[in-house]
Order: sequence, then structure tokens, then C-alpha cells
Amino acid sequence: MSYILSYNKLGDFLKRLRGYGEVLIPFEKKYIQWNNKIENKAIIYYLEHERPMTTLKDIILPPIHSSSYTLPQLVIFGAPICDVVAVKNLLKHYKKTPQDPFLKLKTPIIFERKCNYPTSSCFCMHNFSEEISDFHMNLKKNGIELFPKTARARELVGIFSELFLKDSKELNIKKRHYTLTVNKKNLLKNAQKCIRCLACERACPTCFCYKLIPYDNKIFIKQDFCYDRKEKNQKHLFSIRFSCKILFFKDIYGTYGCVGCGRCIEVCPSKIDIREIIDVK
Repeated sequence: MSYILSYNKLGDFLKRLRGYGEVLIPFEKKYIQWNNKIENKAIIYYLEHERPMTTLKDIILPPIHSSSYTLPQLVIFGAPICDVVAVKNLLKHYKKTPQDPFLKLKTPIIFERKCNYPTSSCFCMHNFSEEISDFHMNLKKNGIELFPKTARARELVGIFSELFLKDSKELNIKKRHYTLTVNKKNLLKNAQKCIRCLACERACPTCFCYKLIPYDNKIFIKQDFCYDRKEKNQKHLFSIRFSCKILFFKDIYGTYGCVGCGRCIEVCPSKIDIREIIDVK
């Protein structure tokens, strides 16, 4: 069953969602906290056109924080599907056995959306995030079409029922099946261009490495990166990232680490295009 939220009721809906956590929306290349000063038409524009450079990883697991830090409850409204799939992949890693006692993760309430206008660097392989998001949403002429996917999503629909119009449509999206392989020739060619600035790994929504830093009787968690090494073999170091994303992640978790968001292409000062290295079939 689907529901239509008319655009003139969007502000009221987001306001009431704040009772369930801090509401974040994509806006001008990042996720920002919603407030009632933001006009509905601006929200709709960025929902339709925006893939933020900020990743959900940086929100759920800040780049550096104390082990005593506890993530507040969040509502992510309008996350592109590639970001939602990235969260699913991260949770597969972070919640594996044995779990790290220093990681205190909470899964936000997530409204995923299909990108109507992908950026030029995107090569997304996903049209559906399966179980991790609560709502799948599409922007229509008469409003936002919402498909509740979880028990808490159906509960929210019941609580806010006066805001919605019922529709009879069912969510019928077939999962895309694809294979990623590494083009070794192009991998070696691009390895020479890499300057190890870490921009790609900082921008990646699924780079999951971190290190524990003891300081002032506390433990701090800091993101770590495979290019941040004193490795002299440039080709070997450059290949580690692709082995992790395409080979190791697939073998361990049954899915690929790369979600095709294209952020690494946008931030690379050496103009390395990952689409030349990863073949999608």
C-alpha cells in the first residue's frame, strides 16, 4: 500500500517527525537539520536534484569521537538509495561478531529516494535498498509517494494518517543484479596518478576502517584509511582499496563495498575516474 503526502503538508509532516529525532534533509551538497524556515519548494528541489557530498557514514559514525559518544536518534528524509545501501553495508561490518564494545550505533529512521537527476559522476547500481530503510519515496506531480517498508514505518503512517491520501499501489521493484570486476590494466595506469591525499577515502560512504586512540584517560575513535601508510610500493597500496571494495567485501558479506555514488570521482585532484577501474556488468 502506498500513500501520497501532498507538498503543502510536507512542512507539517517534517515538524511532527521531529518528535522521533533530529530530522536531516539533503540541502546544498550536505545533510542539514530541517527547520520551518526552509521553504517546501526548496526542499523539493534538493530532493529531486541533490546527492550530498556529506555521507551518512559521517553522520552515523563521526570521523573522530569519544567512545562515550552516543549517537542521537535521527530521521533521514530523502537519502539517495546509494547512501542507504552504504549504511546497510557498514552495519554488516560493524555489527559482525564479535562486536566492538566501543561502537554505539543506532539505525536512523530512513526515507530513501530514487534520484531523478543523478550527478555526472554517479554510476549507481541500485534501485532499491531492501531491508534497511523504513520508507521508499518517489516525487510525483501531486506529492510525495511513500511506501512503508517496516513496522515502525507503518506505525508512523497510522499516527499521521490525516496527512496522507491512500493509494492502492504496491512497491514492485525488482532488485538489479550486477557484477563488479577490477580492470587490472587501468588499475595500474591510474596508480601512478594517485598522490595519496585521502580525498577519495574520506568521501567514500563505505570506507569502514578506524583506529582507537587513548588520550586523557579516554578512548577516541578515528577513521583510518588504507592510503595513509608508509608503503613504498605505490601500485600495491593503490590496489588495496579496490581489493577491499570488490573482492574482500563480496567474499565476507555477499555484497560489494562500492555503491556507485561517484563521490571519489568528484573530489580527486588527480582526476582518477573509478569507472575506468571498475567494470560493471
